[in-house]
Amino acid sequence: MVDSLRRDRAAVAPLVRAPRPKRVTHWTLADVHAHLQYAVNLEIWTIPYYLTVMYSIKDINHPVYRLIRSVANQEMMHAELAANVYNAFQPTKRLEIGPFNYSKAGGVPHLDFWLDEKAVKKYGEPDAQLGGLDLVRLGTMCLIELPESEPPPLDPHRDHYATLGDFYIALRYGMQQHADDVRGNHNQSDHFSSFYRNLSHTTVTKDGPAGLNQALELIDVITEQGEGRNNVDEDIPLPYQNTADGYDAADSHFRKFNAIRDAFLAGLAPETYHADPTLVGTEPQRVLAENFEKLTVLIQDMFNGWPDREPFGALMPTVGGNIQACWRQGVVPEFSDVRSGT
Repeated sequence: MVDSLRRDRAAVAPLVRAPRPKRVTHWTLADVHAHLQYAVNLEIWTIPYYLTVMYSIKDINHPVYRLIRSVANQEMMHAELAANVYNAFQPTKRLEIGPFNYSKAGGVPHLDFWLDEKAVKKYGEPDAQLGGLDLVRLGTMCLIELPESEPPPLDPHRDHYATLGDFYIALRYGMQQHADDVRGNHNQSDHFSSFYRNLSHTTVTKDGPAGLNQALELIDVITEQGEGRNNVDEDIPLPYQNTADGYDAADSHFRKFNAIRDAFLAGLAPETYHADPTLVGTEPQRVLAENFEKLTVLIQDMFNGWPDREPFGALMPTVGGNIQACWRQGVVPEFSDVRSGT
């Protein structure tokens, strides 16, 4: 079944886009901080979206389920890596996690897919609303992990990009202007190094240019695992592959989602739960929202250097069980942010 999900990798090559002129401009340290804050929230935003799709699949051993789970696990790692880079650049503000909006109007934070109409034409109109495994959600997942354009814009005042690849290329450009501002061992968090035995580091431990190189490699981990950059027809580098519990560890998120989408179009979709989207405010949705709130507060504290009030590794599966309970009881999972009252 895994082989049936693999597509011709040449067919997943980046879309041909009109070249964009590079705008060389200065990034302030505050610009770098702002974009790293964007990065953390964007990476965390994807986790409920992907998990909601994953838990709609009944067979937890199905290759599609396992592929999406492998992506969701790495998204949590990406958020941590982005937070480590943020803290290495001596921020004057603490990281703020959330609130999160999952609606068509809200869209995916800091991404404007309509800036790349060719991509939207290929994958369909994006929809940030939570839902089960379907062509709309799969198309949006592919758009989220889309590699960069040629060349991406580098304007530090942008807060929305056509692709996640564009976003990180711009961020790297800004980071490289502030090598002397990097300080190691500041509020660094490491929950995932045991899953990546070939990765030299998951934290920034050095100052100055050496620390910048460490930070840039953490961004490389995020982009290679996610978009695969423009080399989506190639395996992601061996040091960035999961060595513990990964699934198709050599494939980027973009390649995995394209494979799932192709299988779906070929009629190979797994059996899923069905829910009534008009049912809101039910008990399983309330419990999920409450536990997700606890999780976001815990992550926020963890990324700001505060000790865990409860084990992070225990709360994540609790939230997962809450998502699955929603599907089993016929309601779409809800991640309403208790703090904002939404």
